[in-house]
Amino acid sequence: MRATATSMPPRLARWLLDRIVPRGPEGDTIRGDLLEEYAARRARSLAAAWCWYWLATLSILLRYRRRQSQSVGSSRQPLLAAVAQDVRYGARTLIKAPAFTAVVLITLGLGIGANTAIFSALDAVLLQPLPYPDPHRLVRLVSENPTMGISSSNVSAADFLDWQRDTRAFESLAAFSTFSTSIGASAAQGGAERIAGVFETNLFTVLGIAPAIGRDFNGGDAHPGLASAAIVSDGFWQRRFGGDPGILGKTLRPGSPTAFVGVMPRGFAFPDDVELWIPDLLNPASDPRDNRDLEAVGRLRAGVSVRQAQAELDAISQRLDTAFPASNRGWRVRVVPLTDYIVGDARRTLLLLVGAVALVMLVACANVANLFLAHAAGRQREIAVRAAIGAARGRIARQVLTESLLLSLAAGGIGILIGRAALRLLIAIAGSGIPRLEHATLDRTVLLFTLAVSIGTGLLFGLLPALHLSRAGLLQMLREGSRGAGTRSRTRQALVVAEVAIALVLLVSAGLLARSFQGLQRVDVGFDPHQLLTMRVTLGGAKYRQRGADVRYFQQAIERVTALPGVRSAAAVLSLPVGGGGFYLGRGFIRPGLSHPVEGYSAGFQIVTPGYFKTLGMPMLAGRDFDARDTTASPQVVVINRTVASRFFAGENPIGQKVLVWKDEKTPREIIGVVGDLKSNDLAAAAGAEMFVPDTQSEVDDMTLVVRTDGAPAASAAAVKAAVEGVDRTQAVYDVKTFDSIMAKALAQQRFSVMLFAAFAALALALAAVGLYGVMTHVVNARAHEMGVRLALGARPASVRGLVVNQALRLLAIGLAVGVPLSLAAARLFGKLLYGVGPSDPLTLVAVVATLAGVAWVSAWIPALRATRIDPASALRAE
Repeated sequence: MRATATSMPPRLARWLLDRIVPRGPEGDTIRGDLLEEYAARRARSLAAAWCWYWLATLSILLRYRRRQSQSVGSSRQPLLAAVAQDVRYGARTLIKAPAFTAVVLITLGLGIGANTAIFSALDAVLLQPLPYPDPHRLVRLVSENPTMGISSSNVSAADFLDWQRDTRAFESLAAFSTFSTSIGASAAQGGAERIAGVFETNLFTVLGIAPAIGRDFNGGDAHPGLASAAIVSDGFWQRRFGGDPGILGKTLRPGSPTAFVGVMPRGFAFPDDVELWIPDLLNPASDPRDNRDLEAVGRLRAGVSVRQAQAELDAISQRLDTAFPASNRGWRVRVVPLTDYIVGDARRTLLLLVGAVALVMLVACANVANLFLAHAAGRQREIAVRAAIGAARGRIARQVLTESLLLSLAAGGIGILIGRAALRLLIAIAGSGIPRLEHATLDRTVLLFTLAVSIGTGLLFGLLPALHLSRAGLLQMLREGSRGAGTRSRTRQALVVAEVAIALVLLVSAGLLARSFQGLQRVDVGFDPHQLLTMRVTLGGAKYRQRGADVRYFQQAIERVTALPGVRSAAAVLSLPVGGGGFYLGRGFIRPGLSHPVEGYSAGFQIVTPGYFKTLGMPMLAGRDFDARDTTASPQVVVINRTVASRFFAGENPIGQKVLVWKDEKTPREIIGVVGDLKSNDLAAAAGAEMFVPDTQSEVDDMTLVVRTDGAPAASAAAVKAAVEGVDRTQAVYDVKTFDSIMAKALAQQRFSVMLFAAFAALALALAAVGLYGVMTHVVNARAHEMGVRLALGARPASVRGLVVNQALRLLAIGLAVGVPLSLAAARLFGKLLYGVGPSDPLTLVAVVATLAGVAWVSAWIPALRATRIDPASALRAE
């Protein structure tokens, strides 16, 4: 009896039966019986028929599932046992191929090690929070005046107090200014020592840090003149007092009213390298509003964003601009997260390096995938046999992925060792060019990252071989043979193309950075930095509060130094060029009788001793240097640089004309000379306006001695320092360094970028060469018979070699076609890291393409030579 369409049972129930009841006589009988019974019941009641059919279906499903589980239960293997079996089998397979295993481990170990080191640096510099409570609420307040071209400046006490009074976005604000002081010699504490310190207002409250020993400052600690309290760092406490808790209550110096009241926790140093904190009493009545000599930080209220705080300070700045046009015209304040301020330009450098090392990892994965595919060619018969005896595709794929994961995890262990050594090298290369990098370690976060990279890498490079070996039709392919398989290996060729494209991106990036670095090294800094020795002296004590004492000290020091053998000349300056150190002082100036901005024209204000320009090697373009004629009693004089002369005296002779240091001096200064420009800080930036005045007419107690030697300056350092110390043993001579080291520090971040990008590019190039060599070798092996026949029929060896080389060059051409646009796009990410070279520099691109072409030719030529050594007679006999 055949059921009609109108008497069909529930569709879902029929679908379930089709899935569980086998086809064949037994299954057809069951389905037929159910259909007939359903039709008979439906004639009486449709609902009853539906319920009966569902109950019967469920009963059959349970019965058949139980029978199936009983029939296969004895052969089903638990998952953990299956995985353990795969691991054991995979380990034996890899041990049997030691050369393959070693190459893969080295390739992946290098890639994972590089990623580990760079991520550790990234974690320390960008990801790890600052060591303060709620560090995301800490910000830096930076003054700026776009109309005057000032993008970063300190703040004035009066402005700071107005912000403190009017702001509602901040929980607290703090101001500080840095200084250094000498701690005199004593029998118990050793020789005189110079330490860095700050005068601060509310700093520890904003940072949320309290002294580990003693107390914080209170309202009665700050006084006009000398404060009555001081807090020191743990390092200073241990070094000078041996960790004695009895330091509390002792004075900073004999006879000083300043006593130690606390010791900060170990490792605390804000700002960097500071070891002494003294409370400051801000007094806007005695401190002009345009005297911007303070640095400011703030703690945002909970729930307040940086944008909200910025909007509030913009409104306050606008009010101050209106209320005090003489000092605040155009001045604004920028709110910067403290981490961003500390890290600065290093953020872009590190993120670019992370991208570069990720590309290296992709090249390594592509290379290993290529090796796995080549290795798989030798295992096809083994896999086919396993498939023939019943191994499912998933089972085979799982075995291959297990082997790839075993390799990647072992490579991860090697990568940790490589990453540890590479991290130490990174820190050594970077020096002080990358903030916070010295704190980088292989901590738990980094190790988890390495584990994740290892697993991800194993899955990435193992996927293609797993799909290849587990695909259907493998047995049929084996029956047909493998002749011509090399020419059909599109996957391996595509991997090589990807390697070439990525290597091109990295090589172009490294080339652009290298050319930029060379350009910075050749920048004219305005003087000869070689054979220069520098050291700093900051005079202190009652003796040097007498008029003329500072001038006499530095005169005597210079006389003693110039008398030493091997010393050509010596002088002193307020602050060194190229960011070499010292107190950089900015001043406004005007030309009397001419219109000028409210605050005058901004310029650097350098105080120097006679002979400074000669010692530094600066060219005197016009006029004369300072000499014995320029005294306290003589007319006020000034030497300007080329920028001031060209910008403010265009078409005029500046010699003999007057400038007035606006609001700081009452008497105009006569211009007696014009010197060349110096790079004051940023080597990539244009030189700014700068004025030089003699120390006899602008006395200062903090100067840096500059000594030009006949030989290596470091060899004269001890003798020069001893000569300076001999002037007054109570004054510490510190910060002794050569100018070559200052130049190296100025280029530290660029050098760091160039060296790492060059290393990553070289690694990617080597891996791409190995990948191309492997593919060409595979092609030669696969086409050995064909090439032997060609040689037997009279083909010249050169033409056979050309077949191989041309195929490699085709892969290279495709890789270049993909890589050139990518490299041009990547180069634009470098932004201001490039100097004197554009992101699409043709010379760099041509050089990189030529390098890749040469490497590709060599990688193909070696297998091509092997192809011409095939015995033609053997090939014909095989035919």
